[in-house]
Amino acid sequence: MKKNRSNKYTTGLVITNDTNNKRFLFFELDHPIEQREKDKVLAIYRYFGLDVLWHRTGNGIHFLSPTLISIETWKEAMKALKTINTKCPMTTLRIEPGKHDFETSIWYNFDYRHDPNNIRNNSFELSILLTKWFHSDFVGTVDTDLKFVRYPPS
Repeated sequence: MKKNRSNKYTTGLVITNDTNNKRFLFFELDHPIEQREKDKVLAIYRYFGLDVLWHRTGNGIHFLSPTLISIETWKEAMKALKTINTKCPMTTLRIEPGKHDFETSIWYNFDYRHDPNNIRNNSFELSILLTKWFHSDFVGTVDTDLKFVRYPPS
């Protein structure tokens, strides 16, 4: 086990969707929130026309989009986002609270933005999960093979 990791495991959602050679754009700010950075991240999601849900974590914010994009578009978006968080891109985004003791109390504080026209580009499965987890109202029609992994949070 890597240094500074506990024996406590969490679940992460993988950004790839091998069934149709598309990806999800997930991102995180893993440090105290600065409104300017959050606005910049949201502007990038808007620029690419993506639905997005964001929520608090123990140290920052997670951004999840159910909208599938091409690998080329994903690379272009990540290039823009990398200036905000140089640890990106991550291959997995944690989807359950518990890395920090107090995290459960803030995890489900969320906001989201969606475009009804994205229904034909949104993952059916991820839209349902985001509605289940956060009570959002995303709708999707694309069948996807979501991948989850278990790992110790660092």
